[in-house]
Amino acid sequence: MQGEALTTRDARKTPYQLLVVASRLENISGELFLDDGENLRMGAGGGNRDWTLVKFRCYVTGKSVVLRSEVVNPEYASKMKWSIGKVTFVGFENVENVKTYEVRTSERLRSPRISLIKTVSDNDDPRFLSVEVSKLSLLVGKKFEMRLRLT
Repeated sequence: MQGEALTTRDARKTPYQLLVVASRLENISGELFLDDGENLRMGAGGGNRDWTLVKFRCYVTGKSVVLRSEVVNPEYASKMKWSIGKVTFVGFENVENVKTYEVRTSERLRSPRISLIKTVSDNDDPRFLSVEVSKLSLLVGKKFEMRLRLT
């Protein structure tokens, strides 16, 4: 998702937001395809590389939730400097809180001081927890791994 704007061009300047539905029963995946919005097909115009494909995968292992990205043709998204500003996880069942989290990129390991975590229990059923990790500024064109350790 992206932020609101009056035009698509302006919306593309806002950070992306990921909504991840975590499940202990199966792995979750999704994709984000970004292009220049001009060419009718990928690779048009003699090898045009004005596109990036990002594949996301999320799985639960023990008391941890792992979200990973894999980037195909990262140069385009890197050139555009698109970023992910917030990741919201929903679907945590029988979880009280997030004990720790970390974000690994190819450059470094980010500590919890960089981002803001907010946990919200569903008022109708307090067994379910949503977790919002914001203030991230993760570049779309760079692969990353986010790991939440739950209690």
